[in-house]
Amino acid sequence: MNPLFTFLPLFLLIPYLGTIGLFYFGWLRLRKPEDPPEWPKVSILIAARNEAHHLPDLLHDLMKVDYPKECLEIIIADDHSSDETAKVASSFAGIKVIQPDGKQFSFEGKKEALKSIVKISTGEIILFTDADCRVKPGWVKAMVAPFAQPQIHMVAGPVTLDGNPLMELEFLSLAGSTGGSIGAGLPIMSNGASLAFRRDTWLHLSSIAFGNQLSSGDDVFMMMAVIKHKGNSSVAWCHAKEAIVNTPAPETLREFFMQRLRWAGKSGHYTYWPSKIVAMVVFFTNLIFFLSILALITGIAKPFFLIFLLKSIPDFLLLWDVSGFFGKRRLLWNFLPLQFLYPLYVTAVTVGTLFLKPQWKERQVR
Repeated sequence: MNPLFTFLPLFLLIPYLGTIGLFYFGWLRLRKPEDPPEWPKVSILIAARNEAHHLPDLLHDLMKVDYPKECLEIIIADDHSSDETAKVASSFAGIKVIQPDGKQFSFEGKKEALKSIVKISTGEIILFTDADCRVKPGWVKAMVAPFAQPQIHMVAGPVTLDGNPLMELEFLSLAGSTGGSIGAGLPIMSNGASLAFRRDTWLHLSSIAFGNQLSSGDDVFMMMAVIKHKGNSSVAWCHAKEAIVNTPAPETLREFFMQRLRWAGKSGHYTYWPSKIVAMVVFFTNLIFFLSILALITGIAKPFFLIFLLKSIPDFLLLWDVSGFFGKRRLLWNFLPLQFLYPLYVTAVTVGTLFLKPQWKERQVR
């Protein structure tokens, strides 16, 4: 066999090995934040559209959070729901619900809805989650604790998926990449299901972050704006199990594919070079793995086994630690099948962004 087939996979995977190595190093550096001497006022903000079914579970959780009640407010923006989202939210004592009225509040889409409720919020810290999530009693305190350090302007929280085991494990890899990159001092992503900001920072930077015409991206584009104007060290990861937020897995493969199309479609608008580079490294690595599977089918086995080992060993090491933090090591039984499925779907999603327009909540996503 031509030696090129032996050494080329190693050469092509060096950027990926370096990336996962960086994430792993960053993950090992993470520590649980200490409580501040006093607790600031916090506004929990939720944009909801047609979430009457999920919202009661989240609001029951929020009623039980361990945080001084006089320092807490909850505001929900009902984004043109066609169900009883507003009615359900209003049935909980102390919840402020706003709806677009064409006068004081005029919004459509998650980013615009969040802008409206941030403006009327009164907390020093604003804390975001999604209407279909579940939170623990210690979530608020854990997410607020890192702000005791004055240089911190944004905190990303740990989010895990519940439902399909393969989807859960794949989502753990995203959580590990998020926490690991922040721990390494080079944040590349965040998840809107659990995010916190200094309110003044969010108000100052939101017009910059939301300057594009995309209807999504309230999380990652805000992170990029914070990094640009406040520096990499202004973003923290909340490495506390009390902060883990649970969100349901997509119910169908179509929903999963549309979700990933929506996420991948934002990458073309990244202005932050580390996120762009990591996105390209992940895509090309999985494309190489996909091509190596085709090579295996045609009887050329050596490149496949080299690529499989070089990619899988660092992936497994990172997932071992991340799954332990989330209490989901049982999911590692799905590691091997996921290694074969992941390159296929990454390639399909990337190609799909060129031709398909995803939908979300019965809306076309830009």
